[in-house]
Amino acid sequence: MIKKILILLFLIFIIFIIYELFFYSSNNQEMFVVNPKDSQSTIIKNLKEKDFIHNKIIFKFLLGLNRNFKIAPGGYNAPPKTNILKLISIFKEGPALKWITIPEGLRKEEIGDILAQELGWNENQKNNFLNAYQILNLGNDYKEGVYFPDTYLLPKKETGDQIAKRLIDRFNEKFVHFAKEAKNQNINGQLY
Repeated sequence: MIKKILILLFLIFIIFIIYELFFYSSNNQEMFVVNPKDSQSTIIKNLKEKDFIHNKIIFKFLLGLNRNFKIAPGGYNAPPKTNILKLISIFKEGPALKWITIPEGLRKEEIGDILAQELGWNENQKNNFLNAYQILNLGNDYKEGVYFPDTYLLPKKETGDQIAKRLIDRFNEKFVHFAKEAKNQNINGQLY
């Protein structure tokens, strides 16, 4: 009798694993973000909490089979409730969005070098970033000094001028408070 119960439990366990690996799936895409300082256990906990995986133990076990593989920081497009093998494959492909820190005091050419290296840009994409003020018809006021130092989560597939627009928008978002104060103090000059 005990032997039959053990066999039944084993079969239920096998069916559960097969379900987890191949059939637990969804077609909707959502962004799952891994922060730069997240540990692997935090990432797995977040995957479970956000319903990307059903079982942390099985995911951790299968991830462990991929020796020395660590989920890289960034943003991943993945369907919630996807099968574990597909999710691991998405993580192996790398993030669709990448964390990039722009330190203060850099010229746009230096920022362009950082972005080109991190996003895998060719020379043309880098030039689009460097000349975004012309491409986007922003005028000479946006030629330099408008790339706000911060850490950004940037799409790898965006063009140089699209990334420049993101950074300029961030600058304007931060600068608007100072522009209002300058206007209140009747300080002349172009306010963005």
